Amino acid sequence: MSDQDRAAGQEEQKQNPDAGKKPEKRVKSLQDIRRRKSRRRRIILLAVLVLAVGGGYFFFTSRQQQAAEAAQAAAQASAEYTVVSRMFREEVEISGNVMPVKSENLFFRTSGEVKEVFAEEGDWVEKGDPVAKLRLQAKELELAQLEYDIEQARFAGSRKQIELLEMRRELVLEDISNAYLRAGISGLVSRVTIEAGDIVGSSVSEPAVRIIDNSSLKAAVEVDEFDINAVRVGQSAELVFDALGSGTVVKGRVSSIPLEGSVTGQGIAVKSIELIIDDPPASVSPSYTFSGVIVAGDRQQVLTFPQDFVVRDNSTQRVIKKTGEAERTSVEVRTVYFESGLVRLVSGDIAEGDVIIRQTARSTGMSSPFAIGGPPGGRR
Repeated sequence: MSDQDRAAGQEEQKQNPDAGKKPEKRVKSLQDIRRRKSRRRRIILLAVLVLAVGGGYFFFTSRQQQAAEAAQAAAQASAEYTVVSRMFREEVEISGNVMPVKSENLFFRTSGEVKEVFAEEGDWVEKGDPVAKLRLQAKELELAQLEYDIEQARFAGSRKQIELLEMRRELVLEDISNAYLRAGISGLVSRVTIEAGDIVGSSVSEPAVRIIDNSSLKAAVEVDEFDINAVRVGQSAELVFDALGSGTVVKGRVSSIPLEGSVTGQGIAVKSIELIIDDPPASVSPSYTFSGVIVAGDRQQVLTFPQDFVVRDNSTQRVIKKTGEAERTSVEVRTVYFESGLVRLVSGDIAEGDVIIRQTARSTGMSSPFAIGGPPGGRR
C-alpha cells in the first residue's frame, strides 16, 4: 500500500471511528442493552408487588386490630347488667284435644232386622229412651204361646211344668228387651249408623248409635317430670282453641292426677293429667284442638338477669355484685329458668337495680359460667 493510500485510510478512520468494526459486535451490544432494560423492569415490578403486599398486610392487620378492639369494647360494655324486676306467674304449658265427659256407644245385644230407628243425629235423648228396635214378630208370638201354656199348666196343677214354662218366658222377655236399643245416658245423638231394614248382629265393631253429653268436656294432657310438682288438683287452666281464635280464653280445671306415669320415647317421664271444662262454649265440639296453660301460681314481681352471669362454685350458684366503683362481692344465689337466656332469682342478697358482673373462670378463680338450660317441659 502506498503512503498516500495509508494516509487516506487514517483520515477516514478519524472521521468515522466505527468504520472497520465487525457488525456482530454491534448486535451483541444491542442485546446487552435489551437484557439490562428487561432486568430493570423486573426489579421495578417486584418492588411494586412487595409494596402492594406489604400495604395490604398492614391494612388487613390494622382492620383486625380495629375489629378486636371493637369486640373487646363490646365485651366490656356488656360485662355489667342491672338487675330488673318482671311480672311473673308460674304456668305449665299444655296442649291436647277435648272429648265429652260422658259418652256412650250403643250396640244391639242380639241379631235381627232393624224395624225402626227413633232418633236422628242432633236429637237430645234422655236416659232409658228407646232409639231403635229390631223386628219382634217371632218373639212376640213365642211369648204369647208361652203365656197360654202357663195358664193351661196352672189349671192342670203341674208345678214343675209351670216353673219350666216361666223360665222359658224369662228368656224370651230378655230377647225382646235386647231387641230395643236404649240410651244409657242423657245427651245428644252424635252418630247413627243403622236404618230400617238393616240386618245387624251382636258382634259388630261399629256402634249402631253414639250419644254424647257435651255439657262438660274433658281432656288428657301430658305433664313431664320437671313440671309435675307444680300441678295440683283444682288448679285453673286457661285454654285457647284453634276454632275460636286467640282472643277467646276458655276456663278449665285440673280434675285428677294419676299416681303412676309413663316414659316417652325420649326417656322423659310424664303423667296424663285430666282437665275438666265445666261450661264449654257451644261452638266447641269434641275432638277440637287447644293449647294453653295450667296456672300454678299467682302473679308476682320477680328479679331476672342473664343466665351467663351465674357461676357455679362446687354445688352452689353465685353472682358477682358490684358494690362500688372498683369493689366487688360474691353473692350466693339460687335461680331457676325464666325464659330464653334469663333466670329468675329464688333466693340471694340481690335487689332490683343492683349491678352484677359477668365473670370468667380466669378472673374469678371459679368454674366456668353455670349453664342453666331451658325448661324440658312447659313451665314459664
